[in-house]
Amino acid sequence: MKKFIIAITAIAACTANPAAQAQQTPQHIVILDSERGATSYQTGPLERTEVGRATLKCAYRLRWAKDRAQDKWVEQTFILQCGPAMSKFYDQRVRAIDDLLQKSVPSDLESNPTAYSGGDRLTVFQNMPAGELTLTDSFSAAFYRCVEPMPAFEWRISEDTCAILGYTCRRAECDFRGRSYTAWFAEEVPVSCGPWKFHGLPGLIMAVEDTEGDYSFRIEGIEQCDEAIDIDTRQYIDSPREKYLRLKYQYLLDPIGFFSRNSGIDINITNEDGTRNTALEEQLRSDSLTYDFPERDYR
Repeated sequence: MKKFIIAITAIAACTANPAAQAQQTPQHIVILDSERGATSYQTGPLERTEVGRATLKCAYRLRWAKDRAQDKWVEQTFILQCGPAMSKFYDQRVRAIDDLLQKSVPSDLESNPTAYSGGDRLTVFQNMPAGELTLTDSFSAAFYRCVEPMPAFEWRISEDTCAILGYTCRRAECDFRGRSYTAWFAEEVPVSCGPWKFHGLPGLIMAVEDTEGDYSFRIEGIEQCDEAIDIDTRQYIDSPREKYLRLKYQYLLDPIGFFSRNSGIDINITNEDGTRNTALEEQLRSDSLTYDFPERDYR
């Protein structure tokens, strides 16, 4: 499916030097396509703030069911940085895209949009700030931030074991916000963290899957490190978790309509001859999703 590139707005950097302003002006671009809906990008400089240090770095494969009826699955690689005081879980593809965007201009996205596609903007920080979980995400040209107390997982640990990456792992189960999960953790790796929001076991969580098989995280690599844990410096919209999930659900149902309603910019997709492509606009709109979020307590 052809991707439609629409330049949404330009935000001028605050500077008294017009020449410097022209060089550093971020450009917000929205890419529309039938598979991903509307994805927002920002070219130009991106500041990152160091918030901690990581001593352990893990790669996880996330596999989730986008449409079971059509046997459509999505696979993504996420990175978990673990430090003595906090952790960060982020999409490796998005990090690479953001690095590329800092060297790009809007015409680069128009000429080669696939170089900037893919990934998930959701990032989870555990114990940042201390005792709290911070989630950041982006959709419809806006950046969201949700802060909540570190969620409590009431794990039920069994004596069942399996081997993952050469580590002996024990089995644990829990119920969390509308789903039941089975996890495998390695006591040989004495950090109480894991992928996404999972934590609270006496060892690194190596694999976790919900009992319906909709979401599965599995570790693929682990290494010692000494590197910064950072957060993108952006203008976030602070939102309660449930409200953010409801907004994201509404956006996914109708990405063009959601963007238009919240930006005041009317978007029409047209064919090459200038006529309106109502068929594609309708294709990007739906009455319900073929999947649900990991957390199902937001409705």
